[in-house]
Amino acid sequence: MNCYLCEKEIDTIDIGAHRKLIDKCASRYMCRDCLSRELGWSREYLDGVIKMYRERGCMLFPPIK
Repeated sequence: MNCYLCEKEIDTIDIGAHRKLIDKCASRYMCRDCLSRELGWSREYLDGVIKMYRERGCMLFPPIK
């Protein structure tokens, strides 16, 4: 699956972030770079938000190992 804005290949973390922050029922997704630009955040800030949700056990993201 690819980002619908830049066509970059996306992974489960990209999908989880899009569902958590944009639309839980989405069928197309943005990569983290495009998502951070869309939200007006730096990529580092977005990664921190994702880490926080993963540490709290959010089921939209794979668990931290």
